[in-house]
Amino acid sequence: MMRSRFLGFLLLICAALLWSGNGVVVKGVEAPVFALASGRAFFAALAIGALGHKSLAPRLPGSSVWVCALLSALNSVVFIAATKLTTAANAIMLQYTSPVWVAFLAPRLIGEKTERADWLFIAVIFSGMSLFFLDSLTLSGALGVVLGMCGGLIMACLTMLVRHVDTPDKVNGVLGGNILLCALLPFTFGGFAFTGQDIALLALAGTCFLGLPWFLYTLASRHVTALEMVLITTLEPVCNPIWVYLVLGEKPGTWALAGGFIVLAAILARSALPALRRGQADK
Repeated sequence: MMRSRFLGFLLLICAALLWSGNGVVVKGVEAPVFALASGRAFFAALAIGALGHKSLAPRLPGSSVWVCALLSALNSVVFIAATKLTTAANAIMLQYTSPVWVAFLAPRLIGEKTERADWLFIAVIFSGMSLFFLDSLTLSGALGVVLGMCGGLIMACLTMLVRHVDTPDKVNGVLGGNILLCALLPFTFGGFAFTGQDIALLALAGTCFLGLPWFLYTLASRHVTALEMVLITTLEPVCNPIWVYLVLGEKPGTWALAGGFIVLAAILARSALPALRRGQADK
């Protein structure tokens, strides 16, 4: 049991690290946002299909697969729209309100209990993220802020669904979401063409920084709770400056470092909590 939970945590950490590399890579692609998202989803669908081919259900998709696919596609579209209408920091911060939604809804929808300590960890993580984005958070772009909050709810619902359904449906659902985004590609061209470099960057972002982490996310969902899934992946925005520093040489500020440390410490403490409780029970 503890080994499987450790594997789940490890898979989620890897997924968050990979997701966090998306921003740096796609910044090099000069294209309309939805064309970029659709092109990236094309390569993500190829990656998920290749990695999860053994888990893909040969039967016709059921309602849970369609809902998962729609939520997955909607999650990407809403986040992109929020990023365009408000600051990137606002969009990221609001999308990661998902732990609050999961903590409130999971006991009612999928029967996973939220403990009092979980609310404390959520509060600490949000405090750390607030410090992390202290210089970037604004009240500008009211529609973008609303969409960002909706994105947090969508991500929470998607996580609970991925946690609740069978493995073939998880993989089919996430794959279906990227295929839906691919279907937008012919409608997103506005008098431009992808260069060879653009295609290479989209392939890197789609396979390594979108498709692979989503597949790892579905694998992890078998071993951890929905709340643990969304809490641990709050590492994503914290890890983003690491990529920026490694690729662009831009050093994070003092507040960002302090906030990142708080988030990391809270996630590690929350991850270790079940093992500590088991050790106390064995005494």
